[in-house]
Amino acid sequence: MKPADILRAIVFPLTDASVFVPLLVFWLLLMIALWAGLFGLWLLLLVIPAIIRFQMIVLEALGRGVTPATPDVGFFNWFGNAWTLFPAPLIALLAWGTILVAQSFGTAAAIIPVLFASVFFPASIAVLAITQSPLQSLNPAAIVSLLTQCGRTLWIASFYLLLLSWLSVEARTLPDAVACFMWLLFGFSFVSLLGALIEPYALFAQVSIPEPIEKTADVAAAELENDRTRVLNH
Repeated sequence: MKPADILRAIVFPLTDASVFVPLLVFWLLLMIALWAGLFGLWLLLLVIPAIIRFQMIVLEALGRGVTPATPDVGFFNWFGNAWTLFPAPLIALLAWGTILVAQSFGTAAAIIPVLFASVFFPASIAVLAITQSPLQSLNPAAIVSLLTQCGRTLWIASFYLLLLSWLSVEARTLPDAVACFMWLLFGFSFVSLLGALIEPYALFAQVSIPEPIEKTADVAAAELENDRTRVLNH
């Protein structure tokens, strides 16, 4: 992947209206939530899952090489497409592990879980976007398979994640509104880059979609998940 392509992917949330406009809307909603007291807490419960869900949609779309779909009110629904919300507990678990190591063994020791997360997290959510299966996103075989196929470029996402983690800490010194926008931009920039990095490998094209006319919905869903699983386990 050329440096120009990497830069284009990083700034994609600022240059493409399909992402930039929703990013601004999410930012405004977060600002309202932070200043709205009890109503703000309710609003946060709607907005944060919608942000995570749309970030996964952006990752999946760019991994396929298509333009992300514009989010609608369905993105604020906690139910449906539950796989798109799985990064939330994954981030919480990795953060908890890092804090636990830092408290138990010192700040210097926290570099170990941080480095692990920088490799594991991009690979895990890439698997999640491809298979739409939270279980597969935790499957070591699937993650190793992805790293084997995409490792030549996926390290860029790991390095960028480390850089964004540092920048996120530094952004705390900025005014709240600016810091919030930067944190949102960092998240969308990361998934945009990750999607662009896995797109040349055409992993999504290896997932066949069964014909619903010949099969029941349950059978079709089961076969589709099996196909997606085989993509990263072949």
